[in-house]
Amino acid sequence: MKFTSIRLKGLYTIDLPISNIRATDPYLLKSAEGLGPPEVNIFISKTTNMDGYYKGRQAQYREIVLNIGLNPNYQNDITISDLRTELYGLLSPLASDSFDIFILNNDVELMQVQGYIKKFEIMPFTAEPEVQLTISCLKASFESPNTIFIETISDTYQEVLNLGTAEAGLILEIEFQSECTNFTISDSRGNTMVINHDFFELDILNIDTRPGNRSITLQRDNTIESIIYSLSMQSEWLWLYGGLNVITTPNTEFAWRTLSYIPQYWGI
Repeated sequence: MKFTSIRLKGLYTIDLPISNIRATDPYLLKSAEGLGPPEVNIFISKTTNMDGYYKGRQAQYREIVLNIGLNPNYQNDITISDLRTELYGLLSPLASDSFDIFILNNDVELMQVQGYIKKFEIMPFTAEPEVQLTISCLKASFESPNTIFIETISDTYQEVLNLGTAEAGLILEIEFQSECTNFTISDSRGNTMVINHDFFELDILNIDTRPGNRSITLQRDNTIESIIYSLSMQSEWLWLYGGLNVITTPNTEFAWRTLSYIPQYWGI
């Protein structure tokens, strides 16, 4: 992925250019770690007289380390101390303890992740003053700032091209055209969600499979309620994997309202 700068949004907005660096830029990015795929935990079980059995994987949370040079402008009365103080705003943003890290290309925000300052080293007595930030992130992947809406063609068979490089959750909204007692939907790897509920005509079902946002709600007569209890015990949450995905359902009593996702990226 082509990118030209990193942006940190906390109490203040800190831009760290990668290219087209000017002599007047207050911050100079000297190095950056943790912008690629994070380490992944692989779960393998031993079997008697056989090869190991793969049970799954789980990516560790991302940790980013940035070495930032401080470039004071004494002509405009901006000192090294002033620049450090501005960076301290990442430790105490207004809304919460977290701040946002953005990857940009020519001032266009391509992807982002939320993080917390784990370590803030100021190194004040070096020949070229700098700070080192260690940032613990809430997710393993970066996330696009844009939601992608899919044009739905078939009710029972829907192709979705994942524009990201990592797995992403689905956000779907359907409207029932007649009564039915359950709704079933599957992804490309056969993960299937079965929702056992009595649906009426004009009911609107919303399903969000994104980790941290997972929900199943029913809108009926302008009333919205959670029906996540209707999800069968054998169900697995749907995912969009790399490349072209296929979403299928045996149900025919509904029509799509929206089908969308937010692209996820393993790194730059």
